Amino acid sequence: MKKLFSILVVAVVVFSFSSCTEDCEKNNTGEVEIYNRTETNLYFDVTGSNEATYEQREVVAASSTRYKEVPAGEIKILGSFTNEKKDFIVLDNRILKQCGSESYTTATESCQLFNVSDITVNNYDDYPWVIDVFVSTDAHGNGFYLGEKHLASGQNHTYKNVDVGFGLIAFGIYLGAGIGWYWDGWYVFKVCEPVTYTWTYKKSDGVASADKSSDKMNMDVFK
Repeated sequence: MKKLFSILVVAVVVFSFSSCTEDCEKNNTGEVEIYNRTETNLYFDVTGSNEATYEQREVVAASSTRYKEVPAGEIKILGSFTNEKKDFIVLDNRILKQCGSESYTTATESCQLFNVSDITVNNYDDYPWVIDVFVSTDAHGNGFYLGEKHLASGQNHTYKNVDVGFGLIAFGIYLGAGIGWYWDGWYVFKVCEPVTYTWTYKKSDGVASADKSSDKMNMDVFK
């Protein structure tokens, strides 16, 4: 009886393995496992050779997820801080073999994984001010604004997970109609190194925790 039971167990295992193998061969698929080693819950997705995204999943810190039946061929592993499709970026490219398996492990810090850092602006003046930040994306002064913030006296705001871009940033303070914006730049902006900028009009300038850049870039690009 025991011998018969053992034979049945072996037969079931062989059948299951054979069935799984036949499925991936028939469908030309493989598997992808993603390990989130960061300190943050993140969203991931996989794009197969058919260019269709597979499934957006939230993966909590220090855990993993496995994608099955991913079309074999060139695949892209995508990641984001949010589940918004527009926020996903390509983290890695792989070649997935038929019935094969690929494993992707993130960096230990999310800022390193996405090449980002935080920027905090403080208003330590006695009056409210409108403050903005410009992030350069190349050596010609092109880039993007992070958005105007109306800060009362003593208030601050932190722009989270900002793309480092070219590695240079400038801070703008709106001085009023007829005067326009005062810009203070350029400051060095590095991955995983948060920058704090404190504005006090009495000093006629702001003070940043980052170093001033020696690059002589165009300051006329600002609004």
